[in-house]
Amino acid sequence: MILCLILALALNGGALQATAQNVTYRWVYRNPSSILDPAAVDYGKGSKNGTVNSFTSALDKNYQPRLRYNHMATLAHLPNGSIIAQWQAAREWFEGVADQAIYYAITDDHGLTWGPTQVMPGTERDLPAWGPVLHSANGTMHLWFSRSHQPCQWLSESGVCWAPGGSLMYQTSPDNGTTWTNATAIDSWSVEGGIAKLACNGLSYNAAGEWLLPYWRELGGGQQCQKVPKLHGVAGVLITGDQGKTWKKADVPKDNSTWMIENALAGYTDANGTQMQMQIFRTRTGTSLQSWSSDGGYNWTVAVNSTLPNPNSRMDVIALPDNMLVIAFNDSPNRRSPLRLAVSRDGGLNWTRSALIEDEPDGSFHYPALMYDAVQDQVMVIYTVSYPPRLVPISLLLPGDDTSKITASSTAALSPAAALAANSTRFVAATGNATSSIAVTGRRRLLSPAAALALGDLAYTAPGTMGAHYVATLENQGYIRAPHKPGYMLEPDSRGYRELALEDGLEDGATTFQGVGRGKAAPSEEGRVLKERFVKEQSNFGRVNYGMRVAWVDRKALVAGQIFPK
Repeated sequence: MILCLILALALNGGALQATAQNVTYRWVYRNPSSILDPAAVDYGKGSKNGTVNSFTSALDKNYQPRLRYNHMATLAHLPNGSIIAQWQAAREWFEGVADQAIYYAITDDHGLTWGPTQVMPGTERDLPAWGPVLHSANGTMHLWFSRSHQPCQWLSESGVCWAPGGSLMYQTSPDNGTTWTNATAIDSWSVEGGIAKLACNGLSYNAAGEWLLPYWRELGGGQQCQKVPKLHGVAGVLITGDQGKTWKKADVPKDNSTWMIENALAGYTDANGTQMQMQIFRTRTGTSLQSWSSDGGYNWTVAVNSTLPNPNSRMDVIALPDNMLVIAFNDSPNRRSPLRLAVSRDGGLNWTRSALIEDEPDGSFHYPALMYDAVQDQVMVIYTVSYPPRLVPISLLLPGDDTSKITASSTAALSPAAALAANSTRFVAATGNATSSIAVTGRRRLLSPAAALALGDLAYTAPGTMGAHYVATLENQGYIRAPHKPGYMLEPDSRGYRELALEDGLEDGATTFQGVGRGKAAPSEEGRVLKERFVKEQSNFGRVNYGMRVAWVDRKALVAGQIFPK
């Protein structure tokens, strides 16, 4: 009997794990281009009631505008009780382009469904906007974000890009975000000799009721933007005692071995009854750094290694009831997966891993932002989802199609990639003479309006242009021809370009590399496979952005260690 039970548990491990994990997931925004990848179909995650439910997807939601880059999110309550998500996004595949702005979506049911994605007024300028931070106080919404400095740009293979950050901007809304004041700079690029300022994580309060906004400095762009290297990677807090009218700076002593950026901040009371502040920092060393303040954030200890790894990526930490801290982080020194939650009862000196949110070997689930929903007593986390580029078929023929079904004539047909993405038609196509229509055979099902909208530009218009329109569309979107595998295109990564390594399966030293559009092809295609070049797990570059996902867990279960797996 015991052996049978063990066998049953093993056979049903996936379902049992999904039930026990007790984490609910939703897409806030999903890049419509990502549904071209049939491997990205969501097969379900555990929900709060123990059932296995799928993510909301492109088959049941209208995705406009079409945003191919989505990153650096934040969550906040609106004064009316709704929850708003904001993030930086662009229509191109990569960051730092001119149309990068702050976008948002709102949920009125604590994350179960999300309204349409819209651009924040005033952030859609000719310079990219970075890293929104939202805060609600006394019926007013407060927003901070950075706007790039015009000269701090470079010409990459993807075109003109601007370096992250610039002047730290601030604006408010008195009416639940319906209207906003004009954004003004509270810390401009030119201050301190010329260096970008950024913020991405939420505020904390000190004992005097002052607001503490964590921020950092970062160099980027050409030589004219490299004026103060000693300030690169220096972080601290901006402090205001009048709700954003005036600000003071307090920096954390710099660690010269690494940068300290994307700092997150939370307050707690120590064992002696002192109100403390704790900051944790992204680094390049594989381990996060932490610093503490006992005087309301005006003076900080020298940063020391935490007990948590860091793959050179953002984390977030917030305070919970009962003097607890919770952190969202990537539990790896060099990969942006897995994504976990951990709790601390002693101000961050020690952390207990309490929930596994995402864990896929080839996925990146990164740049988390946390929020505590007191109404539902839940901890909510929003994060970026990305995967390595995948090959997309461009042939009209699909092997294994059922040709015994009824045949219909049509002058338009979806490509296999579109058909697979919509989980709909599987077909074969045949042509007669140059003037004949396309004979389509197979099982055809209607596309949902959202899927038709997302895939509408991939349809063929005439037999004479079979494939040409689709290939041209992909190339316009940044897709790259894969010379080693005819009939396929490669998705663009977050930089908008890609280099391929072609390996022939020989011993070390006998491999042949061919960059796209350069170099020499190997003598034979046989046995050669696609390899990724210049892609590191700790970097978002070389990844295809799939959008913004949100998950949440019950606070009491999280603190009690009842979310499995941990």
